[in-house]
Amino acid sequence: MARLLAAALGVQATDTDAEIRRRARMTIPQIFAREGEESFRDRETRALRAVLGAQAGAQGVVALGGGAVLREENRALLAGRTVIHLSASPSTAAAHVGDGAGRPVVNPAADSDAVRAGAGPGAAGAAADAAAVLARMEALHAQRGPLYAQVSTLTVPTDGLTPEQVAALVLVALGAQAPDTARALSAVAHHPDPPGPPERSRADSPRDRKSTRLNSSHQPLS
Repeated sequence: MARLLAAALGVQATDTDAEIRRRARMTIPQIFAREGEESFRDRETRALRAVLGAQAGAQGVVALGGGAVLREENRALLAGRTVIHLSASPSTAAAHVGDGAGRPVVNPAADSDAVRAGAGPGAAGAAADAAAVLARMEALHAQRGPLYAQVSTLTVPTDGLTPEQVAALVLVALGAQAPDTARALSAVAHHPDPPGPPERSRADSPRDRKSTRLNSSHQPLS
């Protein structure tokens, strides 16, 4: 989503999770396993501060992990900026994250050695895992929802929409005219890799995880 918006706006996209991975030289699950969540949050704050302090990042689209709003310091860093909350119902978010692999806050067990080796829990276990992930998403939604409301400039619903439809809603909410929005997204569709600084990819995570001074705050993912 960040890359789609950035391409339409002609700015750089940056993913704070990708920045954390680049600096740590570890995946997000590895950081959680070796250092714990508190250390990950420390890294997240440092990455956010660095991204927003860089000219390209501050004027581009910054994708944030869903848990970035938990720290007051991060919320203060977002003050005065355009923050887009991409909202999703817990059931939609649960469907998106699947078994929670790569997202240790959602389902730490999904990154266990047994699961990575292919020794899955079977059909009954998979159903139980799905129920557990949904329950976890509901809990995260209740915990983080007020914080999203506190920091967000705009809230854009995503249930049942394609990334292109969500991007169009965001662009229109930011003041773009409908014809201009359609042309921009059409250009992105025909030229998926426009010139300019690329988004730092989330190669180690199946998240889509997250603005401009446009900060795109995702539903709970990390």
